[in-house]
Amino acid sequence: MALKKAVRKKRRYLSRHWDVNDGALFLVYVYDEHAEYLQSDGPYTDHNEAETIMREKLSDGVCSWIVSYNG
Repeated sequence: MALKKAVRKKRRYLSRHWDVNDGALFLVYVYDEHAEYLQSDGPYTDHNEAETIMREKLSDGVCSWIVSYNG
């Protein structure tokens, strides 16, 4: 059984000190099945902005979803 070598990218971590007015952050996750990688986009404080980006990716045939973090 062959093991795939993990590709490490620079990760951005959300600090507990992130200044959010409404207490929520949204990340858009995108999975590219051809390249076999998962990436996140954001953070966004506006759910509508995150949803627009997610829908654009979905209309291009790319698997994507929104994850919300409540502060």
